[in-house]
Amino acid sequence: MAGWRHCAHYDQVSAYHHNNYRPLMWRFFRPYRAALFRLSRLLVFRCATHDQSLIAALQYIQRYQHTTRALLPVEIALDFASVRWQALIKTRHKLTLMLHRRHLEVCVFPYLDQGLRSGDVYVEGSEAYADYRQQLLPWAACLPRLPAYCQAVQLPATAAAFVAQLQAHLRDITQQVDRTYPMQTTLTIDAEGGPILNASRDNLCRPHSPLLKRSSKLACPSATSSTFCGMSIIGPAIHDTLGHRPAPTRN
Repeated sequence: MAGWRHCAHYDQVSAYHHNNYRPLMWRFFRPYRAALFRLSRLLVFRCATHDQSLIAALQYIQRYQHTTRALLPVEIALDFASVRWQALIKTRHKLTLMLHRRHLEVCVFPYLDQGLRSGDVYVEGSEAYADYRQQLLPWAACLPRLPAYCQAVQLPATAAAFVAQLQAHLRDITQQVDRTYPMQTTLTIDAEGGPILNASRDNLCRPHSPLLKRSSKLACPSATSSTFCGMSIIGPAIHDTLGHRPAPTRN
């Protein structure tokens, strides 16, 4: 057990130096752990896509909710998780591939939150997070509305006309590129036909450019620790649904 504590401390130090927040999320997740598991059992989560790996991972951590083991056997796929999450969760113990239980739990709930936001995950019987596919109009009901909709969005009403419009737009773009290529110096084509991207002299792309700083702030608004833990949707529902106040857990 002491060895695992040293490994956890190493992960935290490494995270600070590599700008990686994932190994640091457990202490924010831990006070809400019991409530999140309880909520995950009260609600029925379903996937609206063919990828069922997230729901399988949720059921997997529910099965091991009360265990104190640090490592779990590899019985699920982590296709829903990013490469950095998978690298953090997967570890080797005595030459056997295992899953780090705490990191896996912290990973599953934020992805569940993202799925509820995007519609890839829905809750049975919910109004706000219902299956969006059940709310779509059948194609027979869409056909009478199609001409007015296409006119509103300025798109052709038939497939053939739509393809022809795209082809014409592509021809215009390629002709414009051919006309402007001799006048630009950023991209060149060598004798073998390979593209060469030269360094730009535009001051707008320099690290200390005021325009770049303003654009970065707009594109990357500040996020709270609760957002990282996937509480932005699930968290507020804990107190309303369960009347639960977060408290430290033993796991």
